[in-house]
Amino acid sequence: MKEKMNVVVMGMGKSGISAAMLLHRHDFSVFVSEMNQENRVSEAAEKLGKKNIRFETGKHSPDKILSADFIVVSPGIPNSVPVIQVAQKNKIPIYSEIEVASWFCKAPIIGITGSNGKTTTTSLIGEILKTKYPNAFVGGNIGIPFSDKADKLTSDDFAVLELSSFQLEHIQTFHPHVAVLLNFTPDHLDRHHSFRAYVDAKCKIFANQKKDDYIVYNADDAAVASSVLRSHSQFVSFGKNAYGKNNVFYDRERIFHQNGNLIEIVKLNQLNLVGEHNYSNVSAAVAAALCVKVPIENIRKSIVQFQPVEHRIEFVGTLDGVKYYNDSKATNSDATEKALQSFSQPVILLAGGHAKEKDYSHLTSIIEQRVKKTILFGESREQLYRDLKFDGGNAATKVDDLESAFREARKAAEQGDVILLSPACASTDQYRNFEERGTHFKKLFAELAEIQNQK
Repeated sequence: MKEKMNVVVMGMGKSGISAAMLLHRHDFSVFVSEMNQENRVSEAAEKLGKKNIRFETGKHSPDKILSADFIVVSPGIPNSVPVIQVAQKNKIPIYSEIEVASWFCKAPIIGITGSNGKTTTTSLIGEILKTKYPNAFVGGNIGIPFSDKADKLTSDDFAVLELSSFQLEHIQTFHPHVAVLLNFTPDHLDRHHSFRAYVDAKCKIFANQKKDDYIVYNADDAAVASSVLRSHSQFVSFGKNAYGKNNVFYDRERIFHQNGNLIEIVKLNQLNLVGEHNYSNVSAAVAAALCVKVPIENIRKSIVQFQPVEHRIEFVGTLDGVKYYNDSKATNSDATEKALQSFSQPVILLAGGHAKEKDYSHLTSIIEQRVKKTILFGESREQLYRDLKFDGGNAATKVDDLESAFREARKAAEQGDVILLSPACASTDQYRNFEERGTHFKKLFAELAEIQNQK
């Protein structure tokens, strides 16, 4: 690439700022464009100002953007934005932040995508790899943006990246040595418009793989298993029904590796993770680690020690015999269904937010089986009430916000119950992200616990 190429970074979120800083370090001429007003992105603007990186806020100026040699688009900006459509018509290259970061990364990459379980699986793979590769980087769609560390990694390190469909939309040469596909369920259809388009975006994760690379895929998910047939890399399956000469599978008691010999990896009752979806996630992590030659003993020790990630069926505490769980990361119905399947106790479910799905009626059965009472909050409460076919009575209550939902759940709870925040919706109606929503839930619990302790 020629020096001093003109680059426009669209979006002043974490990944946008990180990409701008990376390109600036490597002597590109960078301009950042943000639709929000400066007072809403003041911290980011200050960072850019300290580096003398030019930026604008409150608009996307077509003249500045369309003069770029290429555009780096933040995950939150859809292709439907007019200036993006004009850029595409003018054949200006548009890349994602992970694509740009990969240009500067010497380390092999393990990429993880899927509708649910990405954060748990990515975090677990990272913990396993650090036992052999101490400088392994874990980030992407979680934690630290890839661009923060990409040019600091060596060929002896690893990059373990959680990847969303939004990040994968605009890749061109991005090339993970190991691509992990967990599951495909309808998600982000408000952005992708069809399940097929969503799956196609996810499948870009293996588009540039070669014959010496690996694709680790969920044999129990029909959409995943059929999609990977397009791949030219080496297949490694995981799941209850994993097959082929190299696989990781689990039964009701244990997880095994099958590769000529049958090797027990771990007993399920040794894990701190609960639910069949997590046994699948652990199996995926084991398979990915084996692809890069991590010793089985390292793998075994790491997965036994691993604790659930924050905001994903996270145990918050117990008050008056009622257990509280924060599953704010459940931003779609499939994640909420899996969370409900993890409990045998009566559940009081807190659900709601910004709906990403047109119909939630498929949750009716699991709610009838597992949920004692449903508290619906936020922007989607009326839609959820209709879709789940509540017809009055005490089975469901509609409230404005999470704090009100928490109070209603507390009133309904009895000893032995579980209060579960598992929204099945995005958080963007009332929060910046699911982390902020989950943190609010935990704060409400902490405040209640303090009151109880003072009595």
